[in-house]
Amino acid sequence: MEWESCIHSLYENVISRVPVPFRSMVKPLLREAAEKKCRERNSSHINEADLITALLDITPGPFKSQMTESLGELGVDVGRYVRLREIQDQYNRSWQQFEKAFHPGNYWFTMYLTDRCNQQCQHCAADLRRHREELDTAQWIAIIENLEGALRQQNRRGVYIWFGGEAACRRDLPDLIQYCGDKGYFHAISTNGILFDKKLAAHCATHNMSHVFVSLDSTVPEKADMIRGVPGAFNASEKAIKIAVAHGFLVVVTTTVMKQNIDELEDIKALIEDWGGVPYFRAVIKQRNAAKNWDGIGLS
Repeated sequence: MEWESCIHSLYENVISRVPVPFRSMVKPLLREAAEKKCRERNSSHINEADLITALLDITPGPFKSQMTESLGELGVDVGRYVRLREIQDQYNRSWQQFEKAFHPGNYWFTMYLTDRCNQQCQHCAADLRRHREELDTAQWIAIIENLEGALRQQNRRGVYIWFGGEAACRRDLPDLIQYCGDKGYFHAISTNGILFDKKLAAHCATHNMSHVFVSLDSTVPEKADMIRGVPGAFNASEKAIKIAVAHGFLVVVTTTVMKQNIDELEDIKALIEDWGGVPYFRAVIKQRNAAKNWDGIGLS
């Protein structure tokens, strides 16, 4: 487990405020609880949420008000973590509950539900001028059943990734999510975050979605908004990542590496891990909209 220096300093400050007779007992207990929180979200980097929610877990009731006051003096927004813990208690799941989706024998299918999107990314591999006719709900269910049925005959499984465009632009997305959840199929969603709110996250968690992909292309809000062609793109990514983490998902945060952000990959990685996600970098592909903008975004 890796502790960032700022988080470790907060840990030491918290321990320093524990009454001396209890300090030697609380210190290893808090460390162990924080690392357990980190493992539960499938990470190796302790963040502030791991530490504070762990502290909430191990603090006996009579001492909670004193602990809350001490954290406030350290500049920690305790109310935020109380709310986070309430969500986690309702939705959080262990790795064992969805790790089967990652078995090597599974086939992953990217389900292009729509070409519609609420962003205009410079690096988009889609043809932004032409939207293909969309299949309806029943047609997508038939495709899933065809794939899953054939795979089950080979003792294999499918993992269905709701994709686009922006999959959340489909009004029937909740119906497809519920169908796969009710059937016990493995499924996930890839989103830019704009429409991924607490209601959708709760629906995904209720219907046993295994993981969530969220896009993030820069740590600088203005640059992220420019790359994605809409104001608020950075804030949408941050919101979606934190909501997904709070609801117990493995959150894979995807960054398309291009000229604009290749100098900040370490910063992007650190930010993603601080928010509780797992970073995934992929190089920009020279096709369609990306090809048109290649002089400005392309890599050698």
